[in-house]
Amino acid sequence: MRASDLNPDWNFKKASEIASRSNVGEDFRLGFQTVNSIKEYFEGVSNLDKGLGIVFMGDYGRGKSTLGGAIHEIFLDHGKTSIMAQWARLCDKAYSFDGDEVNIELKNHIETVDMLIIDEVCSGQKRLSPFQQDKLSTLIRSRQAQRLATVVITNLDAETLQTGIGTAAYEGLLEYEPFVHLFVGETFRDRELRDFNGQPIEIKELVNKPLTPAKLVKPQEPPAVDWAPGDYLTKAKDFHK
Repeated sequence: MRASDLNPDWNFKKASEIASRSNVGEDFRLGFQTVNSIKEYFEGVSNLDKGLGIVFMGDYGRGKSTLGGAIHEIFLDHGKTSIMAQWARLCDKAYSFDGDEVNIELKNHIETVDMLIIDEVCSGQKRLSPFQQDKLSTLIRSRQAQRLATVVITNLDAETLQTGIGTAAYEGLLEYEPFVHLFVGETFRDRELRDFNGQPIEIKELVNKPLTPAKLVKPQEPPAVDWAPGDYLTKAKDFHK
């Protein structure tokens, strides 16, 4: 999963494993059916008349990003280009430094990549700022006009999506006639806190606990890069090596 804001566990194998669980919700099963259809009928699905548009929305921790990662993997496996990134980080890198060479290169890349998966749209907030709404709508409309595949992942729901992302972005998504999946229910993420050996622990066990030398790791020299350490996104020319 090169050059993306991507957890290694967000892939087709993991999505298939979750879908096969006896206790998984119908929301995830239906979402996985759409993902599996993309895998099985890639040429037809990726060449829809209005472009491939997908919206995964709803409750936190229901597997939306795992399905997004599976789609990202499918496109790469078919020799296509794909980016999966959190919207706040993507917007900051692509649009906040007008005129910067890296900024322009990244902006052009996200507008033309075969598949763009925009994760965590409106994460932790009810609506995007006017600036982010404007940039998101321009990006979605540009990609739809080019018939380029786009996935939007958000914790908003059908009642709050238009207000959250703005009417222009909302209408841009509708131009795709997208596949829309609503996820509802309790998170199935592992809520247990675990120690270095993978054993469950409670937060109270860590209060005032001293740092032992065994847990200290000598830092390695970071490789020479143009961007600051910790950035998930790299320069566009480094994408999909």
